[in-house]
Amino acid sequence: MTTPQTIMTHKGEFDVLDIPLDDEKTLDLLRNGHTSGVFQLESDGMKQLLRQLQPKSFKKIIDVLALYRPAPLSIKGDDGLTMVERYIKVEHGEIEPEYIHEDLRPILEKTNGQLLYQEQMMQISRKFGGFSQGRADTLRKAMGKKKEDLMAELKDEFIEGCTDQYNADLAKELWQWIEKGAGYLFNKSHSADYGLISWQTAYLKAHEPIKFMASIMSSELQDESHSDKGKSKKKTKSKKLEKIAFYVDEAKQQGIEVKPPLINQSQHRFVEDDGRIIFSLNAIKGVGSPAIAQVIENKPYANFDDFLDCNVFKGSEVKKGAIVGLIKAGAFDETDPDRVDLLKKYMETRPKKEREPEKHPVSFDDEINPNSTMLRWEKEVTGLYMSGHPLDKYSFIPFDDVRTGYKATIGGELSKVKQIRTKKGKDMAFLDIDTPEGKRDCVLFPHQFNKYKGKLTEGEMVIIEGEKEERNGEFQVIVDKIQKV
Repeated sequence: MTTPQTIMTHKGEFDVLDIPLDDEKTLDLLRNGHTSGVFQLESDGMKQLLRQLQPKSFKKIIDVLALYRPAPLSIKGDDGLTMVERYIKVEHGEIEPEYIHEDLRPILEKTNGQLLYQEQMMQISRKFGGFSQGRADTLRKAMGKKKEDLMAELKDEFIEGCTDQYNADLAKELWQWIEKGAGYLFNKSHSADYGLISWQTAYLKAHEPIKFMASIMSSELQDESHSDKGKSKKKTKSKKLEKIAFYVDEAKQQGIEVKPPLINQSQHRFVEDDGRIIFSLNAIKGVGSPAIAQVIENKPYANFDDFLDCNVFKGSEVKKGAIVGLIKAGAFDETDPDRVDLLKKYMETRPKKEREPEKHPVSFDDEINPNSTMLRWEKEVTGLYMSGHPLDKYSFIPFDDVRTGYKATIGGELSKVKQIRTKKGKDMAFLDIDTPEGKRDCVLFPHQFNKYKGKLTEGEMVIIEGEKEERNGEFQVIVDKIQKV
């Protein structure tokens, strides 16, 4: 079920084609770069571009999709600016658009003086080169298919036509511009189509954030396969859970509560319930669709014993792996909150060989530290800490309360280390820290990297001290110290 379908289910008649294209709430979401899950706009680079541009209309989103391409992002002009940088500066009134001839103004002024679209190139060929509509379209096709012989023929026609109407120098300069654009010019109708879907998904997120986030999480659970040399590959549940964990963090940052799985309330999908999201049964490792269907059909359950009575029988789809996964995820917490004791109790129903110490899922250490065991099990089967965080016992000043440029201390799991080499050949790293408040980005410059590189083990709990810094509208920590917990 898609997000629009979900909204229709809850609100009755709803048509995405009725979404207004001047909605201020949608524009605010886009300007803030809160576009995780929004079609074509959820990469970090795209979020950064939106925050820099501060789009004032839907039409600017169409341009954004054409701008966010390698050439406009990287190739610099004589003024030292890329197309993207120049577009943004013109948008904010920092510079005036420049036209090598005034007759280009009506063609390029809507894109801040930048040549973005194939349709603009066709207009230039007609206005300056005297091309017919058909010949201009031939030029578009020749550029797209890189037909060198045809391009040479069209060049002669354009130079001749432009020289007759204007002058030879302008003709040569314009043709060079057209040739350069062959590698990046985008079809505006395609950009407009993509832009409309981007706007519609942004609108849904802005106006129905809980339903949107529940739907986007559920979409990650779909078995989408792609072909690779004739073989069909599916995204593993572990990979899906990584993305779901990202969206859960995003939801929490929006103030949306995501409840752990509840055996009597959870469904196959993530669902909204009383202003919160209930975790999906299908997002638990070891719990497959056939088992979920049976569990849902037989509920409600008074307690864990009732669950076993209803679901453990010959030919049942609910196998040991599913039951262990449900226990570890906390699905029975409402009636049986001691997960360690519950798993031990369940294992007493299993064959003796499965209860041998080397095969038993509950170790001596698990029994000694039940709270830390509960959190570790949650992370194991859902990819998330659902009911707390291993560092909740530590007291940190809330990150949002720390002023930019001041010392910040954060603690959490070192979930990702990205090591790079600077232009000077020195190693540094970018770190992702999963804190009780959400994910935090940290930067480890060469001097500190050399000092702490031995402590950069993914999955370890760490406490980091450093300076809070703002970069492209996002906050990060410039690392000074790293301490393992």
